[in-house]
Amino acid sequence: MSTRITIFDTTLRDGEQSPGIALQPGEKAEIAAQLERLGVDVIEAGFPISSPGDFEGVRAVAQMVTGPTVAALARTDPGDLEAAAEAVHRAESAIAQRRFHDAWGPSQVAMFVAGRPFFPDEELSWVTEVRHGLDDLRLRAMEAYARAALGIGGTELPAAIRVARLLVESEPYRESGYLLLMEGFAREGNKAEGLRVYEKLRRRLRNELGVSPGEELQELHRQLLH
Repeated sequence: MSTRITIFDTTLRDGEQSPGIALQPGEKAEIAAQLERLGVDVIEAGFPISSPGDFEGVRAVAQMVTGPTVAALARTDPGDLEAAAEAVHRAESAIAQRRFHDAWGPSQVAMFVAGRPFFPDEELSWVTEVRHGLDDLRLRAMEAYARAALGIGGTELPAAIRVARLLVESEPYRESGYLLLMEGFAREGNKAEGLRVYEKLRRRLRNELGVSPGEELQELHRQLLH
């Protein structure tokens, strides 16, 4: 049986704990590019809530690399959640203006922060409420990331498809994931797979809810048929 080792590199965060070391966003991006060339799988880029500079550093890394997963340290702290919410808002605003490159980094930061467990062993009502808010934030961040990756195109298309698949798995009745997934396959020239995604959703909605896909999905379906 083959074994794959995943390399999780903390140079950009733990490295700054050394006396006299304070990396600027551009420097972090340069180091991240070298780590990508070395084949690192996951880059821990920093601690976004610690300072505006560190937030910008994480964003610069997320914009620089395309292969590795970019991770960020986060706490169970309201300030972290506010930073994630602000990142999602920035990403969504950039997408509305079709500035997809500007949306890519903030959406990734928000995905990592909102995706971390929030008091996993507690079942208090306020904890449950915060978790629901985080789940919604995470889904919005995923939608923004996939949309930004589709807008950038090229080597980002596989990432858009990957995140769209995760959206569909997480929320099988949320049509945005199917729409993004169909668009991703269409951009890759794989219309047949896009049509299969639509048919899967159509059957699920008909059999389980007695409804049809929304008009936006139906229009994309018609486009894929031609």
